[in-house]
Amino acid sequence: MFDPAMEEALKRLSDRFAEEHPDIAALIARLQAGDLDEAEGMGELIGLVQEHGLSKRFEQIAMEVFQPLREGEIVPVELGPAPGAIYAASTDTLRQNPLREAAILERVQFDGDVPELRTGPMDARVKPAVPVNTTATNPVAIGLMMDQASDEVAAQLDQANREHEETAKQIAADVEAMDLDDSTALQTYQEMLPAAPTGVPGYEAGKVPEARQVPEPTGSALAALTPEERQQAAYKVLATTQGRRSAVHAITELVLTGLEGEGFKMDARDPSGATEVQVYAEWTTTLGGQGENQSNFSFITLASAVLLRKLVPQLQKTPVEDPVLEVMAINAVDVRQVGWAARVVTR
Repeated sequence: MFDPAMEEALKRLSDRFAEEHPDIAALIARLQAGDLDEAEGMGELIGLVQEHGLSKRFEQIAMEVFQPLREGEIVPVELGPAPGAIYAASTDTLRQNPLREAAILERVQFDGDVPELRTGPMDARVKPAVPVNTTATNPVAIGLMMDQASDEVAAQLDQANREHEETAKQIAADVEAMDLDDSTALQTYQEMLPAAPTGVPGYEAGKVPEARQVPEPTGSALAALTPEERQQAAYKVLATTQGRRSAVHAITELVLTGLEGEGFKMDARDPSGATEVQVYAEWTTTLGGQGENQSNFSFITLASAVLLRKLVPQLQKTPVEDPVLEVMAINAVDVRQVGWAARVVTR
């Protein structure tokens, strides 16, 4: 069971949808009762929300009902590598911090699937959230590439599920041929049946998805898009965790080129565990609805220019020995602040 504050928030959420969409209310009730794994339950919930075309309304209602959790006091417990992620409930049981649970809900709303938080199979109504490996600076192009990568993973997952079904049928036939009593037959079948697939190579439950290499769309393909399709593709890059990850390479290349033009030549690498950071900059924006996004506006180019403008004066004032550039996404979806950060550290 959830702690009282989270239970009350989920009840308010269920009540808001009970009359118009009883299937959503029923799913929330199962989640509240602990009948579903939290991450998987959130995935199913978002699947229903998208199926009913309620994404915008759900976002507004979720913000309202979970607001009290942001204002409540949480008692953190030092447990493992993520202090504060677990809290001591009044019943002396350990639960995830309700703030973190609410943040997971909001991330699932934008991302659809969050494979690193899943332990079981992905809900069939949710699209895989797959990053792409690209240096393209056009958000619309990156969004289309992400769609293609997602379709590829979905097809592989579908194939894995079909193969699992065939395996289950064959095992059932083999067990039936053993002429066992019902109880023994069921136990034998369960022991022989492999677990249902929870992912495919590069997109597995419990792991951050790997970036896929897909071709960049042609100019004619981009020109053929409707304004709504362009807007949707660009919004995916800004609004989703994997979209922001996909844009990191392009931003890194733009910032590196700009730094070299200012006389600061260096290499780049993935974010490290460096603790002494002398030069740091970030660009963030408030994440609004899809309709607020302009598809012909490259926030990737803007973010790179802002990062460069902030980094150069710091490097002029505080030279870094053997410098290396690290660029990372900012994913504070729970407070609607997203973007990218860059820092220069000693190699």
